[in-house]
Amino acid sequence: MVLVVALPGLRPAWRGEVFVHRDMTTFVLPMKVALRERLLAGDLPLWDPYTECGTPFLAKLQTQVGYLPNTVACLFPLPWAYGLHVVFHLVIAFLGLRGWARATGLSEPAACVGGLCFASGGALACITDLSNVVATTAWLPTMAWGAVRLSTRGDRGGWLLFILGLVGAGLGGEPHVAVAGVGVAALLALLAAPASAVTEAGPAAWLVTTRRLLVGGALAAGLIAFQLLPFLELVSLSDRAEGLGLQPFENWTVGPAELVGFLVPDRDAFQPSGGDGIRGQAYVRVLYLGAGAVLAIGLSLAALVRAGRDERRRVLGPFLVVVGSVLLSFGSLTPLYALLYHLGYLRQFRYPAKFLLVAAVGLAMLAALGTERLLRLSGRGRFVPLALALGVVGLAVVTGDHEVWHVALFAALAGISMLVEKGRGALLVAVLAADLNVAHVKLQPSVPADSLFAATPSSTWLEENDGRAYLRPLTKEVLARNARDRRRGMDWAARQAVHDLRGKVPMAVGVRCVSGASALLLATHDQLQQRADAGPEGLPWIRHAAADVLLSPEPLPHPDLTPLAGTGERPILHRIAGSAPRLALVASWELASDPSAALDRCVDPLVSSGRHVVVEVAPPWPSRPPSERGESSLEVVESSPDERRYRVRTEQPVLLVLREGHHPGWRASVDGESADLLRVGGAFLGISVEAGEHEVELEFAPTSHRLGALVSGLVLLGCAVAWWRMGRRDDHS
Repeated sequence: MVLVVALPGLRPAWRGEVFVHRDMTTFVLPMKVALRERLLAGDLPLWDPYTECGTPFLAKLQTQVGYLPNTVACLFPLPWAYGLHVVFHLVIAFLGLRGWARATGLSEPAACVGGLCFASGGALACITDLSNVVATTAWLPTMAWGAVRLSTRGDRGGWLLFILGLVGAGLGGEPHVAVAGVGVAALLALLAAPASAVTEAGPAAWLVTTRRLLVGGALAAGLIAFQLLPFLELVSLSDRAEGLGLQPFENWTVGPAELVGFLVPDRDAFQPSGGDGIRGQAYVRVLYLGAGAVLAIGLSLAALVRAGRDERRRVLGPFLVVVGSVLLSFGSLTPLYALLYHLGYLRQFRYPAKFLLVAAVGLAMLAALGTERLLRLSGRGRFVPLALALGVVGLAVVTGDHEVWHVALFAALAGISMLVEKGRGALLVAVLAADLNVAHVKLQPSVPADSLFAATPSSTWLEENDGRAYLRPLTKEVLARNARDRRRGMDWAARQAVHDLRGKVPMAVGVRCVSGASALLLATHDQLQQRADAGPEGLPWIRHAAADVLLSPEPLPHPDLTPLAGTGERPILHRIAGSAPRLALVASWELASDPSAALDRCVDPLVSSGRHVVVEVAPPWPSRPPSERGESSLEVVESSPDERRYRVRTEQPVLLVLREGHHPGWRASVDGESADLLRVGGAFLGISVEAGEHEVELEFAPTSHRLGALVSGLVLLGCAVAWWRMGRRDDHS
């Protein structure tokens, strides 16, 4: 079973290939390459100077810096780095669901059916290209297993599984799924509490279970504090702190008609013929669980009506998980999501479709429970599944649909296996494994890793010229045309060309370019990004952020844009005239009260060219008009991602302006004395330097990192002591 579920990750890795769909080339793989380079250099990556004009690296959960399976996998060559990452999590998903099923008293075949449904089912099969999403989702069954065991037994194993699941999901890098998983685990544990073997039934059992869940949650939060605290600090500084509007929820909801994906496979979900592939199920485009599993799920739901109290209780928990998750995935189609949003929940999350990943956990457990009932069928009851399978065959004949024929074939095989007396469970497992592998083979497109980041003329130019490029120069006309093409299901080659190039230059969260170029996505300040995305109209703001190259899928006629020759047909690189320098001494400035006011001044040619800046500081700090001049020089003594050192010689007071993202974690000093770090231009770093010769140092060392590491260390020590004491108590008892 482990080998079967590992195939989606082993197959491309063995061929030396990597997935290329969705955010893989622009987000996931460059992040892993960056982490690998920093780790092999003996450096703990706290700051990324190449992306978004410089952003925190460790603080972004998607980088998975503190996630041990990711850091270990990153040390391997590129194809195996991601292949092993996928393999590990698919195996964890299988073992977690199987262990949970076995802990509830199910047989080995039934438990394996549940594990296969989850690990090899459509939900996980279609997110293997999203490193953080598959990592977090894989730990949900382990978390649920531990919570139920903690509720019913309260032993060391329960504590270990629950905390391990929480830590894995928490560091996996997808908060949306992790938070939903915590809610699922709590629900299942509370439903199991009345059957606890260590407490009396009733309210007392629920109180004991609640206390254990809270303690386990607190311990897990403490263990991941080294990355959790920096992440929470970063969120507090972002637009997510105030929450998102309801519009994203409306855009990424799942329609009831899409749930037919649970019944039939969709092997074309990622093909270019489907346009850009974006549907309501933005993250979960494939849902198929296998014909035999769907049959078993139906039988388990029948237990809610015709079964004993204990069996109904076992089915009720996964059933509620499925119903609640599916309703939330509908987003704006039901009042539930809006109600939770207005109550203060879900305001920081996008993509209601992600709740289908949680629904997949409940469905897999229902499949395991139903399989147990199938295995107990005897006499004429064994012919019922076969009769249903033949009905599916009839449906396939009527519709003539290729995918329905797939379901009909494996439904018939599952029905026939019910006629076998011995080895029935093994046959059901084998049929389901074959069903899912045939349905999902080559689901994710992949290409040889050697050619993935091959230099193009555009990326070669950027590398050789150390260019800082703005990668989102889409005019309103281009955006409108792309929207029309998307509605028509057309593939837009020009936009795809920009997408491909973005895999070779730093673009997404925490990405260092694989080819070594220093191009940047200028999104440090949300308003700056919005203004710059206006295309040629946004040139003042793009200059302000020190971009000297503009990438576009279409020619952009403008007197300040010069197309670069010899860099390929598309995307088109345009040199920008008059951009501000990334590092400079500025002798004139004015004051502003907030970042918006500073950005509003960027339309001034003096400001956008960097000869005059806007400083976010209150009077009586003096302004200096542009007319003042004086000799000054700047020497770079040391430059690393987290530490900078400069030598400044100046005949008058100046500002050392570093057009890199402003963050409160930066510490500045002048000649060894602590100095104030100013926000310049609404988004960047500035240090005041008096006349004379001075040494200026910058270090990125946020308090949240040190405090988080201290908390994690103390909690880890406390957990080790508690584990040892529990072991001694068990030995004495």
